[in-house]
Amino acid sequence: MKLFLPILLAGALLSALVDCQIPEGCVNLTIPVTVTAENMDLPLNLDPANFLVIVEELLGDVLDATVSGTFNIAATYCEPVNAVEDRFNTLQVLVHGATYTKAYWFGEYFSDYYSWVVYASNAGYPTLSIDRLGNGESERPDPILDVQDPIHVEIIHNIIGYARNDDLEIPIRRKFNRIILAGHSLGSVISNVLNYKYPWDADCTILTGFAPILPINEIGILVQGWLLPADLIDSRYSNLNPAYLEFSNRADFDFLFYYPGQYYAGMETLDWDTRGTFSLGEAATAALPSQVAEQYVNPLLVVTGSHDSFFCSLLSLDIQILLGAPNCDTTESGPAAQVQPQLYPNVRSFGVLYPDAGHCWHLHYTAPETFAQVHDWLASEGF
Repeated sequence: MKLFLPILLAGALLSALVDCQIPEGCVNLTIPVTVTAENMDLPLNLDPANFLVIVEELLGDVLDATVSGTFNIAATYCEPVNAVEDRFNTLQVLVHGATYTKAYWFGEYFSDYYSWVVYASNAGYPTLSIDRLGNGESERPDPILDVQDPIHVEIIHNIIGYARNDDLEIPIRRKFNRIILAGHSLGSVISNVLNYKYPWDADCTILTGFAPILPINEIGILVQGWLLPADLIDSRYSNLNPAYLEFSNRADFDFLFYYPGQYYAGMETLDWDTRGTFSLGEAATAALPSQVAEQYVNPLLVVTGSHDSFFCSLLSLDIQILLGAPNCDTTESGPAAQVQPQLYPNVRSFGVLYPDAGHCWHLHYTAPETFAQVHDWLASEGF
């Protein structure tokens, strides 16, 4: 029955949800964030063709390109449909990955079956899903100089501060005294850096689609071979700076994000049709070394698909795609399990889950089962 349930749900709900209606109890917000960040000093002539050569030379440099400004960040806040007293002041802050938007946490609005937010809401957790700067409905400044990982870290840090200080314009105002930070893919990379720089921000962290960082040559393959300027290939992005990139080949997209036999084709079609962008600045700073968050001591959970093509492959992406999705090493020496000894040596507790799925496991058949495991873990940690 597990394989047929999402198909039935999708057929019944697709017409109602493709217009991106948010669930009951949710409101869309625009959060002005005034921020200063130390970005990478990237040259304005950076493009996919010269990406690898230029970025390799810069990775050892100090982040010294100061960026300041007030940026409008789009977000969706959801009050839980089921009230749980102990969770009233606990907020999940959800940070999407590259080429996605906050819609990822709603299962791309395909059906509740794939929605992390709906599951959390039913379990009594308020959630705040953001469109990172340069993505979705958030402001889209310069994709080379401005839209980089360091500024994402500062924006999320400030938003967490707003949540703790009752500065979010939400229907039921309050100070959130506990923050659960959840990221996916690049959102997890950014969350890792935030935990390093601001180890007190998150009372608990969930890193999905994550392992110690990809080497620069893998990001180079992605940028130089699999992505094109979005304004050239997609009418939705015709007004964007060409340094905002987009997947151009559906087979590449499927290989990186999905595992054959474990997803519904209608879900993937909607995902492809609504795919987002990836700025050259994000790509360059995603290659920065992972940070060892020695001062972060709170609970940590890693959830990486057992066939994650980004983080489970022992081969380069251009070779792995010829062989098909890899099988993740789920032993203690495997990549996801190495997050704790390599990056978080002092966490109070650590867990790893390996759903039977690809990189974007939230959009696979096993999503509800994994949502349940994640939230059971949160409950076991007192959240």
